[in-house]
Amino acid sequence: THYDDIFEHQFFDLNQHEQLPLADFIEVLCDNFTHYQRFAEGAYQIVPTEKQKRFLRYIICAKECFHFSEVGSGKTKVILPLLCQAFLSNNTETHQHLARGGQRKHVLVVL
Repeated sequence: THYDDIFEHQFFDLNQHEQLPLADFIEVLCDNFTHYQRFAEGAYQIVPTEKQKRFLRYIICAKECFHFSEVGSGKTKVILPLLCQAFLSNNTETHQHLARGGQRKHVLVVL
């Protein structure tokens, strides 16, 4: 489509990692996320930490839908964008976990 022609050179393809194991997929998401952050004083200004990566995996793999509302801990700047990217991808393991034992989810609600 016209949209894809415009943006395919600016953004990475979320759907190129369909069979990648979840841990590796999270690493790829985090690496790509970092490259879109502000670069100043020789470093990217937002880089997902190991703790944030573990938390993202925890949310994806949780037995029930996960709710969080704590402000100021990097969840809205880091976790939420990464979770949305994981949801929009075609990564098999991500969607197996997000199904929570049911059918594949097609809607992600963020309030």
